[in-house]
Amino acid sequence: MDLEEIRRDLATLRRRLVTGEIDEEIYRRQRRLILEDLPPETRRELGTPTPEPAGSGVRLGPSGPAGGGVRTALPSLADLDLEPGTVLFGQWRIERELGRGGFGVVFEAHELLLNEGQAIKVLDPAMVARAELLARFRREVALMRRLIHPRVVRVYDYRENLELSQALISMEYVQGGSVKDLALATQAAGEALPLPLILAILSQTLEALAAAHTEGVIHRDVTPGNVLLAGGPPARLLAESGRDPGAKLVDFGIAALAERSELSQRSQVLGTAAYVAPEILASADEPLPAADVYGCGAVIYELLTGEPPLGRFERPSTLRSDLPEVVEELIMAMLSRRPQGRPSASAALARCREIVGLLEQEERRLQAEAEAKQRAEAEAKREAEEEEQRQQAEAEAERKAEEEQRLQAEAEAKRKAEEEKQHRRAEAEAKRKAEEEQQRLQAEVEAKRKAEAEEQRREAKAEKVVELVEESTGAHNKRRLWWLVLLLVAIVVVVVANYPRTPSNEPRIPAEPGIYMRVDGLSGGALSPDMVEEVRVEDGAEVPDRPYTFEQDLPIPSARHRRPDV
Repeated sequence: MDLEEIRRDLATLRRRLVTGEIDEEIYRRQRRLILEDLPPETRRELGTPTPEPAGSGVRLGPSGPAGGGVRTALPSLADLDLEPGTVLFGQWRIERELGRGGFGVVFEAHELLLNEGQAIKVLDPAMVARAELLARFRREVALMRRLIHPRVVRVYDYRENLELSQALISMEYVQGGSVKDLALATQAAGEALPLPLILAILSQTLEALAAAHTEGVIHRDVTPGNVLLAGGPPARLLAESGRDPGAKLVDFGIAALAERSELSQRSQVLGTAAYVAPEILASADEPLPAADVYGCGAVIYELLTGEPPLGRFERPSTLRSDLPEVVEELIMAMLSRRPQGRPSASAALARCREIVGLLEQEERRLQAEAEAKQRAEAEAKREAEEEEQRQQAEAEAERKAEEEQRLQAEAEAKRKAEEEKQHRRAEAEAKRKAEEEQQRLQAEVEAKRKAEAEEQRREAKAEKVVELVEESTGAHNKRRLWWLVLLLVAIVVVVVANYPRTPSNEPRIPAEPGIYMRVDGLSGGALSPDMVEEVRVEDGAEVPDRPYTFEQDLPIPSARHRRPDV
């Protein structure tokens, strides 16, 4: 196989380990598969040690501190009897496995002498066989036993049995889980972690680091899996807003004194690469406390954005829009590529507490505004309810008024209908009377018309009489008239001479019944209708106002007419 291709495969495998695609166990197994068939000189050229043979059932380890000499077969973790119920060193009974790491296995155990639950970390037998790592493991116990702090998982005891290749540390058991579990639960739920919970974890982790740095201890492996949460499981922390996460820093197994010692070798980069400070990867110098600050910032960056800060990472506000600027500035300062640009754990803790105070103040302000808004909304709701009740009362009153008006209108309509009925009866009666009156008037008019017609007939009759008289007095009858006048004069003279004298000047009433014509005012002038009056005589007396018609009486003089006064 080409050497450059092998280098590319190893680089790709390392990158997959750094990005978290594979864990360290898979990384070692695949690396071993790549290198197992290579000759020793090729492995020396690649700068890699002789790999462990795959599937051999035993491990090969150095016989001395420097790793040289005759290799001897060592037991593995699988060779140790670490099943639940196993009692180690006559004091700890294994209950269940909690996790595995690069140094060994962590179990939940029951401490038989104190009758309490503890956690025990059992070192890999291959590491127990290496004097350097065993010395580092013993140093962890010495450091952690004097590092007592509420934010640091307390170490109780250390035991070892080199003949059985066994070594363990007993420590405080934290039941809640880790920040890694919390991040996985958040990703599974598809939700963002609440900012107050993230800031609480940041503050408590910085508190643990500040206490460790004060004692001269550098953790070197600040990762989500090494920050335990005593406040409860992830589901409870997500469900109960404002609950204290109870962050505790664990696994100082790769910690060391800040000063250089003969056991501190830069050739071993201990820690998870995604959270390792850039200077550790690029320099052979001993890590400084600033490396722990970077790891803490990387953990918080992942909690904020859901992604670890690999390579040239983006600012967290580009991935989380609700992030306050002051929080982003603190995280970016902790993730500075230059150790000198990072604040110390104590300074970062003070700034974090200041930010928490500002955010709590802002939260209280917003809460006060929200409460004021709620009160205003409640008041508005109460007023709205009162207004609604008032409107309902008004509507009810209006309905009652409308009902009363309707009843009144119905009564009024009924009354008007009755009045209309009476009015129609009155109108009918008036119409009847008017018709009767009209009939009466028509009868009167008819009577008047008949009277007028009668009057006209009388006038016509009189006019005919006058015409007859005028005709008799016409010029063509003058001669006859003169003879008639003479005759009349002679008759008058004879009659006057022979008529007995009466004392009265009244006209003489004829004794013979009949209709006579009386002419008044005739003095030789023209004869007019007003001078002619017809008179009926019965039984020797004048009958006044006796109706007659020309049909009953002759309209013209006849032989039987007597005119004694003419």
